[in-house]
Amino acid sequence: MTTFRFSLLQVVVVVLLAAVHDTRAAFAFSPFSTAVAGAAVPAAVETKEIQKEAPVLTKVAVSGATGRTGKLVVEELLERNVRVVAMVRSMEKAKETFSMDNEKLQVMECDLTSKGAIENALKGCDAAVWC
Repeated sequence: MTTFRFSLLQVVVVVLLAAVHDTRAAFAFSPFSTAVAGAAVPAAVETKEIQKEAPVLTKVAVSGATGRTGKLVVEELLERNVRVVAMVRSMEKAKETFSMDNEKLQVMECDLTSKGAIENALKGCDAAVWC
């Protein structure tokens, strides 16, 4: 039996990409291209071919960024050199949670019940992760 180890971000992004784009593009984002959570990609499909079709994420908004899951997602995205818009309720908690001197991290206090606030936070983002 083969065992795969997945980071939380890999699972979230694979699920999001599979829901929005061609399922094969979702598998290209992760280092494993043959099986994820029981789903299979045909073995005949070359990884290089899939990677050509994979979307490139350059800026991602993360709601609940100071929470347990959100913090992990933000850290993983930053590690992958992706710019992050951290949508938070409390700027004080964000300052305790994140290093505010990271130029790839933009922290925005955002009321998730306000359509305008959400639209403002999502400007220029390639994707959003709701934690």
